[in-house]
Amino acid sequence: MSTGKNQHIVPHRDGWAVQSEGASKPTQVFSTQKEAINKGRDIAKNQQSELIIHDREGEIRERNSYCRTASEESSTPLSNVSSSSDNGLPEWLIIVIIGIVMSAFSQQPSPQQKPQVQPSSPPSQYRPLSP
Repeated sequence: MSTGKNQHIVPHRDGWAVQSEGASKPTQVFSTQKEAINKGRDIAKNQQSELIIHDREGEIRERNSYCRTASEESSTPLSNVSSSSDNGLPEWLIIVIIGIVMSAFSQQPSPQQKPQVQPSSPPSQYRPLSP
């Protein structure tokens, strides 16, 4: 999907760093995460790659993809997903979907709870008397 090296925004002893994927040293270090994100975004757009933002613990908290299609004149973010999942869906949406599916399954009787079938003939007190 990407053509250049992905750019990571990572915690650094002097603040926040922009670091190319696979690089041993940061490209640049900033005092704030916001400054690092702005620089990393510029690089990712220029290289048509991903910007991957990490939190203080090093976990991925956001991914942004920047690439051009043949019909686009300038790079635009194709996705802005605040999730560490690899399926591209925000974590909150996955939780909502799972809740809906679980709710749907809990409303259906399980095979052990089959409804009892009533006899087709009425009870004896309602049967017509024979001649």
